[in-house]
This record gives sequence, C-alpha cells and structure tokens, in this order.
Amino acid sequence: SQRPFHRTHTLFFNETNSINIMMVSGLLDKFTMLKQCRHGAASLRAASRPGAIHVMVIVVSRGDVCDRDKTKAITQGVVTQLRSKFKGHVDIQERFFLLDCRKSQSTEMVELRRYLSQLKKEKLETVRKYPSLVQPVTKKLLLRLRKDPATKLVEKTKLSGLLESELLVPQCLQEIVDDTVHFLHASGEAFLLNDFALLDIPWMSHSLIGPVIAPA
Repeated sequence: SQRPFHRTHTLFFNETNSINIMMVSGLLDKFTMLKQCRHGAASLRAASRPGAIHVMVIVVSRGDVCDRDKTKAITQGVVTQLRSKFKGHVDIQERFFLLDCRKSQSTEMVELRRYLSQLKKEKLETVRKYPSLVQPVTKKLLLRLRKDPATKLVEKTKLSGLLESELLVPQCLQEIVDDTVHFLHASGEAFLLNDFALLDIPWMSHSLIGPVIAPA
C-alpha cells in the first residue's frame, strides 16, 4: 500500500474481500509513520463502495536494524489512532507485524502468512451461502469463457444471461443468478466494474497492467 501504487491497487478492490497490507519502515518516527498509514487508510476509504469495510494489516519492515521495542511502541500508538479515526470505514487490525523482510522463513513471516490466511477465511464466509449444486456448472462456464480472448471481459447482463441458460434457472428464480454473480465478485473469481465483468483477473494483471507499470 505504498503511496505510488494506490491508483492501481484500487482496481482490485471489491465490496467484501479486500485485505490490504500497509508496509512502512521501522526507522520512521511516529509522525511520519502515522502520516503514511493515514494516507493509505484514506485511499481505502475513498475507494470503498457503500457499506464496504476494507481490512488493513500494518507490516513494519527493517526489523533487523531498528530499535524493536521503540518501533513496537510507535506502531502501537499509530494503530490506536488509526482505529479511532477510521472506525466504521476501514478495519485496521489491532495486531501488527515487525519483520526483517529479507528473511522469508522467519517466525514473524510465518505468523503473518497464517494471520492473512485466517483473515481470508473469515472474509470468504459467503462461500457457505453459495449453493453447492451451482459451483460445478459455474466453474465450467468460467473456464470456457476464459479460454476465448473475446470473452475475458463481458457485459454483466451477458454473464447473467449465460448463467441463466447454464443453470436452467426459471425466470421466477432470477435471484439465484443475481446471487451467483455477486458470489463470483465476492470470491475473486470475477471482478465487476460498472456494467462489465472481468472473468480473468490474472490476464488483466499480466497482459494489460504489467506492461504499463514495468515495460520490458
């Protein structure tokens, strides 16, 4: 969530499942760290749809060279202020992590991975409400559409129509189709943007955004 990337990060937000890692240096003073984290939280709040509350986990780097006790005290104060300021808009996690980011197998890094995995499980509670009989049909449809470059990005109404025909849903049960489209968005299988549905998110990252950010 470094400031230069806020514009691109917002492309991947959705209304239920955005988990954001805010990276800051452990060598910062409290004022600077608070300023950077506050800007990151504000960008999340600005990108939120009505009723959405994004999750933010603060990760402090340079744990190998900073005064760990001092940095922990500074970060705890920052977290407390942010939780108060953005309550109801951004879910700033009370727990934060102080890492030596050069080590991928440190105890702190393992704990961070586990923590993020648990957050993901909590954010995907909508899966339990998803009809089990719908999943196989929907998965086959998405695989078929993703193979064709012309259907990686489709109008939302077209996606609803395809789901309706594949699921053999009667017109009186249209809410099943609507719930299925919502689930695809909430689970990250598709990304809804206004009247369109992006069905292949990695394709957009690698083929469209990647070459712009890091041209060969």
